[in-house]
Amino acid sequence: MKGVALVAGNGNLDFAKKVAKRLKSRLIKVDARKFSDTETYVRILESVRGKDVFIIQSLSEPVNDNLVELLLLIDAAKRSSAKRINVVIPYLAYTRQDRTNKPGEPVSAKVVAQMLEATKADRIITMDLHSPQILGFFGIPVEHLFSFDLFAHYLKKIKLKNICVVSPDEGAFKKAKDLAEILNTDTALILKHRPKQEQVKALKVIGDVKGKNCIIIDDIINTGGTIESAINELKKRKAKDVFVLATHGIFAKDGLKTILNAKPKEVIVLDTINQKEKNAKNFKVLTASNLFAEAIKRVSQGKRLSSMYKRWVL
Repeated sequence: MKGVALVAGNGNLDFAKKVAKRLKSRLIKVDARKFSDTETYVRILESVRGKDVFIIQSLSEPVNDNLVELLLLIDAAKRSSAKRINVVIPYLAYTRQDRTNKPGEPVSAKVVAQMLEATKADRIITMDLHSPQILGFFGIPVEHLFSFDLFAHYLKKIKLKNICVVSPDEGAFKKAKDLAEILNTDTALILKHRPKQEQVKALKVIGDVKGKNCIIIDDIINTGGTIESAINELKKRKAKDVFVLATHGIFAKDGLKTILNAKPKEVIVLDTINQKEKNAKNFKVLTASNLFAEAIKRVSQGKRLSSMYKRWVL
């Protein structure tokens, strides 16, 4: 990793340390803190002049604080004469607001993309965006990583048989279909109705789930309402066991507790958001740090990323 500098904000420092360890490197020293009036202060304490800088920052809670910290870190690296600035965002917030559903609403995903672009960052590396159209909001290259291999590897490791991959709503169906192709199994779809924002009611299950180990997969779990409703519907239709997979576990408003109350066999998420304080019997966190480390290595060497799926060593 000669000529590469790894910088991390406070968004998910544990994850950044795992990435650095995987790369047999270290994080550049950074002073990132709050002034007494809650304004954010950052300073890169070591030279990054002429280096290929990778700034690692997940936009989890507190979302806006972490976003501002990231923007300031990018500017600090730019003013420190970095050769190239690559922004590694394991979880990119605001991506669910990718269109206007009602008059007067913003397209928040585009606003955040424009903010990142305005800092003159050279590249974004992120994982499992809420929808493909978000890539079009950026005027700079975006390396979009996928979690399929991580989840598929885990399911094969526990030797789960008679599987049906379930999409909890129409929006997640492509993700379910892609995982099902890797596992060579069937898919099912749950139609849902949302009476109010962050409220969900499942309507109908399309597909045969009776007696099967159902794998619900989604990109984001927020309050857990969609997943809880999906688990209940699958159990009504006599599914054997229900596993929940999600890339980004936000778990707002006791979201994890809400899901676990529906008694899934297991809830599995990645560490794109820090889950350090969550501890439950049926809750498991897989690391995505190895995938991000490989992506950073390839970007720094000018290599393509597409070939690493289903080939790189976990």
